[in-house]
Amino acid sequence: MIHIMVKPEDRGKYAYLFAKKELKDRSGILYTEILDLYPNVLKFAKRLKSAEAWRQRIEVRLMDSLNSVALRPAPPKHTQARQSGNLTTRPTKNKDEINSIIRDPDIYECIRDDSTDSIENISAPLDAGWEYIGGYVDNKIIALMIFHNEDRLYCHVHVLHEYREKYAALFGRMAMAEKKTERRSVYAKIPSIFPNVIRFAETQSFKIIDKLEKEFRKDGIDYDVYLMRFE
Repeated sequence: MIHIMVKPEDRGKYAYLFAKKELKDRSGILYTEILDLYPNVLKFAKRLKSAEAWRQRIEVRLMDSLNSVALRPAPPKHTQARQSGNLTTRPTKNKDEINSIIRDPDIYECIRDDSTDSIENISAPLDAGWEYIGGYVDNKIIALMIFHNEDRLYCHVHVLHEYREKYAALFGRMAMAEKKTERRSVYAKIPSIFPNVIRFAETQSFKIIDKLEKEFRKDGIDYDVYLMRFE
């Protein structure tokens, strides 16, 4: 098994040359394992593997970070508020706060599919596997980041319409800061009916990795869903 480490300030100039020099006299097949939340490392490994001298000698195994989380120590959970200007973010379990966001008519219309409860009855689950980070201005909740575990860790972002232009991008970055410290891949599923949401996710460093055909049904029409990953 091989691991290559180069100081950040020297990577651009020396990483590839260093790897070539150190691997030059190695015999046999060389193996490396790379977690999927490090796409830049995977790209570097593929560049090495493409070199004629090592094409048959380097085996790269891509590891699913969700299923490999035990390889990394879990950092402490973020329990304190973050603040930037007038905006504060903090974890919340307050059901009234959470429901006030998802029951907002504009947000509900984005959430709703043909199987969703009515706006009066929709309610946030508070059981294990669901986490909520609220965004507050003058101590009033104006935004919500929802994380939940299925086959992967997924997130949803909701910001009240009148606050989106000023706070949506900042709230997204602040709320995602917690999950970045956990070193886990975070995913989002966005129906094709919402191209503005897809564009917003891309500005927040999400990349499209797959298209799920006809997975979202709304008003009797089936729409494709884009699977995106935070990178």
